[in-house]
Parts: sequence; C-alpha cells; structure tokens
Amino acid sequence: MNKQIKKKQIESLGAQLLVLQNNYTGLLISWIVSLVVIALIMIGIVYYIWRAGQQQSESGEAIPLRPARGYSYT
Repeated sequence: MNKQIKKKQIESLGAQLLVLQNNYTGLLISWIVSLVVIALIMIGIVYYIWRAGQQQSESGEAIPLRPARGYSYT
C-alpha cells in the first residue's frame, strides 16, 4: 500500500515538474523575444538620431561658396 502511494506521488511530482518546465520555457522565449524587440527599437531610435545629425551636417556643407546671381559679398 505504501509503495503505491509513493509511486503516485512520484508520478504527480513528475507531471508537475513537466508543467513547470513548459511554463519556464515559454517565459524564457517571451523574455528573449521582448529583449530582441526592445533592442530593435533602440537601434531604430539611434539610427534616426544619427540620420538627423547627418542631414544637418550635409545641409551645412551645401552652403554655396559664391554669392547667388546678382549679389555680392561686398
């Protein structure tokens, strides 16, 4: 009688551990996906800021070195 109870307890524990393993696997996958999404968003923000800086420096370089037609610097 005692062996049957122990066997049922062991089977029950095995089933509980399997459920926990599946839950933690799903949790781990969701954490990894979340971290990847956050990293992609941060890369996008940094790229956007970098491009805005690039365009600003390009517009500064686009200043003509000679005056427009009909005007002079003096």
